[in-house]
Amino acid sequence: MTVELDAETAGVKVHVNGEPVALRRSGTSFHGRILVPAGEHERMHSVWRGAYGSIVTAVIRLEDGRTAGAYVVAGGIG
Repeated sequence: MTVELDAETAGVKVHVNGEPVALRRSGTSFHGRILVPAGEHERMHSVWRGAYGSIVTAVIRLEDGRTAGAYVVAGGIG
């Protein structure tokens, strides 16, 4: 399925480990930066699972109310 996206009116939110990332819009692109302390990748995330890296989430909301989201685990310890 292909969805046409008007990036000029879309709302985008990104979080890293629950912390919001300040985004800048440049035309149809979004740019942001966040510093994650090195020890964050070694922190226990829950009682069921040990350290595994940072969780990056992204949510987009279109003007018509449709939403979509995605996540990725990045920077895990090896």
